[in-house]
Amino acid sequence: MVNLDELRSNIKEYLEDADYLFNKGHYNSVLNLYFKALVAICDYIILRDTGRLPRNHAERFRILEEKYPEIYRHCRLPLQQLSQSLLYESHKRMGGGAEE
Repeated sequence: MVNLDELRSNIKEYLEDADYLFNKGHYNSVLNLYFKALVAICDYIILRDTGRLPRNHAERFRILEEKYPEIYRHCRLPLQQLSQSLLYESHKRMGGGAEE
């Protein structure tokens, strides 16, 4: 199981890499890394306070909504938008996306 130190290290790495890639203009990669950082921050808070990690995004949203309503309100839309953007990009790369 992932521990708090590993999550903290992952968050730091995601943010550093995102900043580096942003400066190089690699925006899709930046989007992926900021999404991972935001999820890892939520997981860090949940693990710190409950001693367990969510199994998936639905469980993460449910825990945030119940135990951390303010975080949920601020993170829900960005997480959903990032999730949808990542799914769209993934689908597009596999040849199923809309024409640009």
